[in-house]
Amino acid sequence: MKIYYDKQFNVNESSINIGDYVLLQQKPQNKLSTKFNTKSYKVVSKKGSCVIIEKDGITKMRNTCHLKKYLNLHQTLMEEGITLMIITRFRF
Repeated sequence: MKIYYDKQFNVNESSINIGDYVLLQQKPQNKLSTKFNTKSYKVVSKKGSCVIIEKDGITKMRNTCHLKKYLNLHQTLMEEGITLMIITRFRF
């Protein structure tokens, strides 16, 4: 039964793990506001689809469907051991 349900509704496990940084979904204030808050939270613990996130000593409990994994390019490259060289050319 579970296998059938998972296949019908394309169920997959969340890629959010402990220690990841995530963005929290926010209510739209107007038509120009973003869907996710621009401040990142750190995942403290996870049990199933329930995640506890923390920022500046404030903890919140949310479902993973309300979170989006925050991918910081510089942090990702540093973890992979890749150095990024930026070369600029100036014309005078």
